[in-house]
Amino acid sequence: MRLPVYKKELEEKLVLNELPHFYDQIVTTWDKFNGFLTLKVTDIIIGEEIAFSAKILSTNAKKNHISLRFFPNVCQSSWDDENPLTSFFVRP
Repeated sequence: MRLPVYKKELEEKLVLNELPHFYDQIVTTWDKFNGFLTLKVTDIIIGEEIAFSAKILSTNAKKNHISLRFFPNVCQSSWDDENPLTSFFVRP
């Protein structure tokens, strides 16, 4: 189940009933990534600069039985005028 925002009461019910779920928020920092690891989500959407650390992210996610999601074919940057050649990009 894809959820738009975190709500503690809903999160608790989903975990209690063992329902797979994740949030429609792109994780772009280590702080946010570690926060999502503490939740019992099944997937984390990764983007922008933190995605360059995909191997480390993947190792940590697998320890928590979490899958990572990326957006292929999109140069990702938090700046509109960023050079796409230096932005994170997944090639399918």
